[in-house]
Amino acid sequence: MYVYYVLAVTLAVTAIIAQQVARRLAVLRSGGTATGRVVGHRLVEGFEATIDYPVVNFTDHEGKSHTFRAEGPRSNATRLGDAVPVVYLRSNPEHAYVRSFRCMWWNVLLWSIVAGLFWAVLLLHDEW
Repeated sequence: MYVYYVLAVTLAVTAIIAQQVARRLAVLRSGGTATGRVVGHRLVEGFEATIDYPVVNFTDHEGKSHTFRAEGPRSNATRLGDAVPVVYLRSNPEHAYVRSFRCMWWNVLLWSIVAGLFWAVLLLHDEW
C-alpha cells in the first residue's frame, strides 16, 4: 500500500521539476538580459548548514529596478558589489536568475536526483 504514497510523491516532485525546467527554459529562450549587482546576502538555516544566497538588484527593459534572492548558493563569483549577468522573464521580471549553472540549475539538479531515486525505488519494487 505504501507504494501508492511513494508514487504520489514521486509524481508530485517530477511535476515540480518539470515546471521549474520549463520556467528556466522560457527565461533563457525569450527573456530579457541585464547586468545585476550583488547588494547583499541572505542566510538561510538548513538542517545541517547555513546557506548564503546572494541578493541581486537589476534594472529591467522598462527601467524598473528589481531585487531578488538568487537560487544557488553564493560562490566566489557572487561577492558583495560584484556585477553578475541576469536573465529575467520580460512579462514578469520577478522571475529572474543569475545566469550561471549554480544559480539556475543547481536546485533542479538536486531535486532531479531525489526524483530519480524515488523512481528507482518504484521501478525496482516487486509488489505491484
